Amino acid sequence: MEKLTHTPESTPYIKSEQSANSLFHFMREKKFLFDKIRDSALIPRYCEEDTSYLDIGKNSLFYPMICFCDINMHNIEPHMNTYGYYGIAFSKKWGIEKGIQPINYINTNSPKYNDYKIAFDEAMSITERSPLKNYLLTTMFYMKPLQGINISKDGNIEKNFTDECEWRYIANTDDVGIGKVLYGKEGFSSKKYNDAIELEKSLWVPFKYSDIKYIIVATRTDALELISLIDELSLSVKERAQLFTKILIWEDLKEDI
Repeated sequence: MEKLTHTPESTPYIKSEQSANSLFHFMREKKFLFDKIRDSALIPRYCEEDTSYLDIGKNSLFYPMICFCDINMHNIEPHMNTYGYYGIAFSKKWGIEKGIQPINYINTNSPKYNDYKIAFDEAMSITERSPLKNYLLTTMFYMKPLQGINISKDGNIEKNFTDECEWRYIANTDDVGIGKVLYGKEGFSSKKYNDAIELEKSLWVPFKYSDIKYIIVATRTDALELISLIDELSLSVKERAQLFTKILIWEDLKEDI
């Protein structure tokens, strides 16, 4: 079958009046944020997703992805309480150009869910490669139920997922010999697969320092360490100064939003 080509969307970005015009990516450890600044890249990781709502015989699967949210700053604290107080934000226009996609929250009582289930079950019975199978798998990567079990290192909790306002980047691992979907029994670790992604720079999402809108750190001490890191980068005086202005300190900011 002839491969379809896609011309990237070139229309100007229309600013949102309801959600943030930035995409925020949070993490729990300062080291992860500093590594991203040092590498000027985001690296996908296999994240475990609860798929029990799909009733496909696998209660959880791992996807190679980077997660973002477009929550307005004055509402973002509950999200940070879950995902960490270290973050980096880019313009939504940048994210759209990188192929980052808002996910679809699906009502399991809806006709859409029922139709998807029927189509998915039928497509998975096809043994050969199929555009239908590819489409349904890709759709699954960008889909969550309205509410369900949130899997985390702190334990699994019930959550209303629509509060997360989630966008995702899914890495295309087809050409590098790493599985796009992983499944493992209880106790399965995705570490070796994440290590493989770290070595495969073609899967990284690079950015320019000028693309960054905000860098969020938890404390003033963190900010001083970040400034020291930026001072070590091969940047002009002007570029360093511009990065400094993008640092937000959460322990100060949260008092005023």
